[in-house]
Amino acid sequence: ALVGWYLMYPPPEDYEAPLSRWKIGESFDSARACEERRQVIQANYWGYAVSYILCVASDDPRLAK
Repeated sequence: ALVGWYLMYPPPEDYEAPLSRWKIGESFDSARACEERRQVIQANYWGYAVSYILCVASDDPRLAK
């Protein structure tokens, strides 16, 4: 099975929430593409929450609800 990648954002003001509660911002075909986008966002946007965004594989068990 092919694995996609999600650029994920934590819920506002709850940066330690379980990953299953995070929001998918964008999806990618590769980890590299996701990581490149994450770095661009962190370089161009200011804010505490931006430092928490993650790239997560679509089959990561932490996404299960």
